[in-house]
Amino acid sequence: MNTTGSNIASIIAALSAIFITTSHLSARIGETPQECAARYGQPIKTLQEDMLLYEKAGLGVIVTFYKGKADAIAYRKIAENALGKGEKISDNEIEFLLKSNSGDTPWKKRSAISMNREWESENSNLLATYITFENLLVVATQDYLAREKAKKNAKEGKTLDGF
Repeated sequence: MNTTGSNIASIIAALSAIFITTSHLSARIGETPQECAARYGQPIKTLQEDMLLYEKAGLGVIVTFYKGKADAIAYRKIAENALGKGEKISDNEIEFLLKSNSGDTPWKKRSAISMNREWESENSNLLATYITFENLLVVATQDYLAREKAKKNAKEGKTLDGF
């Protein structure tokens, strides 16, 4: 997982642009870095100023913080398949991870023409996607996605400035 942490960070950023087994396994949206450390122990790596990598119980967990609270979380199994991707996260594990991040708010599947699977919390505050090729589950707040979209648009605007 250590060698792929930056790749997963890139996938989270890319996912944000595209996006426009037990309770101790999951960080939760809204938790502080201290709460995540209590859940996992100290992070094994800082990927960016606001992005920490944890490992516990066979999962790599990348948590992105904004104003001291987790607002995007990516889950990947540490064990890899023949393609060097994390092993598949089971439907049962996905269901648990989604529920642990939304509290009592149910999730509904989103229809998408994609190999990926997508969900939205019933209150529309959270979106989630399971990236099939990467075997990566990402849960993010609408605010996180809006900030990432704004960053992407600003970068594209700079790149195309003068056309």
